[in-house]
Amino acid sequence: MGSRFSEQKRRHRLARGVLVAAVLAYAAVRIGFLYVGLQMASTASLRETADQYSGLLKAVDELLVLSAVLGGWAFYNARGSRVRNGRTLTGLAAASFALMMIGWVVIALGTGRLVYPVNGLSVVADDGLQAALAGIYGAWHLCDIMLGVFMIAWAGLLSRPLWKYSGAAIGLAQILSTYFGQPVKPIPMLVAIALSTAWLLTRGVSSGAPQPEP
Repeated sequence: MGSRFSEQKRRHRLARGVLVAAVLAYAAVRIGFLYVGLQMASTASLRETADQYSGLLKAVDELLVLSAVLGGWAFYNARGSRVRNGRTLTGLAAASFALMMIGWVVIALGTGRLVYPVNGLSVVADDGLQAALAGIYGAWHLCDIMLGVFMIAWAGLLSRPLWKYSGAAIGLAQILSTYFGQPVKPIPMLVAIALSTAWLLTRGVSSGAPQPEP
């Protein structure tokens, strides 16, 4: 009995660590892409800017893949939690997370084509760069909305009013922040990144994975 309890505690600590790492990596990716996006918006040559920030793009591309793997593992680790009366919200959280995963794949592949030659094919040229960036930005828009939906669903599964209402409010702010246009978008987006990261980290440390509280 004691060894089983110790094993559960180790798994719980591992789950918390993985979730915290995933949240921090994803926050770094969002800030990195936001910065590159601002440079793209004010440049005369998209290709030159992509080349100039290719190192940063490569880093955030790899970090996004890492965050997706870690986040997916943390979410999968919560599959055995008892849902009780929260089946609808749990389903909403699962659906929004799945859509985020799809968006992350699109972003990772699209960003990779900006900076990595593939099987003898050169990176995206100037004439295709705008369309490639539009696809990446569209996927980010989806991910930002789904992150907000995921947070609202997770918050709805919690019993403590502080976490329930703060999560819902921050999730809604996360959704709204993605609808601001340039040049005001960086400010609400940075605020949303900071608030969502802080909330997810706090919940991750205290619970290890999204699951309803007893």
